[in-house]
Amino acid sequence: MLRPGSAGSNTAADHLRLLREAIGALPPAFRRKIMVTCDGAGASHELVKELDRLASRHGYQVTYSVGWALGARERAVIGKVPEAARKPPSTGKARSASAAPGRPARIRAARTGPAG
Repeated sequence: MLRPGSAGSNTAADHLRLLREAIGALPPAFRRKIMVTCDGAGASHELVKELDRLASRHGYQVTYSVGWALGARERAVIGKVPEAARKPPSTGKARSASAAPGRPARIRAARTGPAG
């Protein structure tokens, strides 16, 4: 989804607007079961709160993932976790992207335009 070059940088209002527009761009039949992913540049506490609110509605399923680059502090803490206690985040098989009924519609929140 294209955003104007003058769009705010990492503002919650921008994240929420982008989420609303992305969901609104889906055919209505696919709006009840969605998957949203974003990186650190597209994440905010307000966005996660809104995703939780959307997921709490009866008859809706919202799955989301927020990722970011680990800093020195995170790497240091993870390094203290014993190797035996670590395991992959998921044991499920990866699924290909699909808009088939019964599968979540996938929304990728990505920043476009010049970084600012």
